[in-house]
Amino acid sequence: MQKRWLKIVTVLLIFIIFFIGGSYILKKKNTPDTPAFNHDFTKKFLVKDAETPEGFHMFESGTKKYTILFPENYYMSDGSYYKKTGETSDIPDMENVYMREEGISPKQNQMIKGIKLALHPGGNVIVDTRVKGLLRKVNAPNDTKINKLEDKNKTVYYVENIEEYHADDGSIDTYFYLYGFITDNKSRQALYFELEDTCFNSDTKDCEIDFEEEKILGLEMMKSVEFQ
Repeated sequence: MQKRWLKIVTVLLIFIIFFIGGSYILKKKNTPDTPAFNHDFTKKFLVKDAETPEGFHMFESGTKKYTILFPENYYMSDGSYYKKTGETSDIPDMENVYMREEGISPKQNQMIKGIKLALHPGGNVIVDTRVKGLLRKVNAPNDTKINKLEDKNKTVYYVENIEEYHADDGSIDTYFYLYGFITDNKSRQALYFELEDTCFNSDTKDCEIDFEEEKILGLEMMKSVEFQ
């Protein structure tokens, strides 16, 4: 009787081990093999089964207040992530996210490619002033065109600028800015979008960043925003 019992227990243990192992393998197989999903902190915010355009995953805010397309070759800087609860409730309604492209850094290739998202619960007020503030942020002239895109759920304002910084030693750094302000048409929520690329020492080394491609990426992200 005891031998029979030990045999049953052994069979059950083997079954459990194979079941757990199989589930883990299946889960790994169904998880996209991209820099975004391979980054432990970033993947917490990604919706694995969401349908997205090629090259993107779906990002869901830690506040659950919005979603946005997330480039698959980017990852979030967990040290700069910030989330705050509302003044009158325990529900988070403010959030800062910073993401950067894998394999791009001043040390590796003298470049930076980064995107910052900042959610503000009461940002959808005095919109004209906030939009004009984008021009100051990108160091653009006051007569720079402010572009506007609108659908039934949101309004996207954005500006762009390319700027060269001339250092005292004669070196030149080139900056590309694509800044946006996205308002929820059904609430006071608003999302700041700041794409900023830098090519260091562009006077001695060709800038390898395609600013037009970066603009296309940024606009696709801004247009994908869905407030909850």
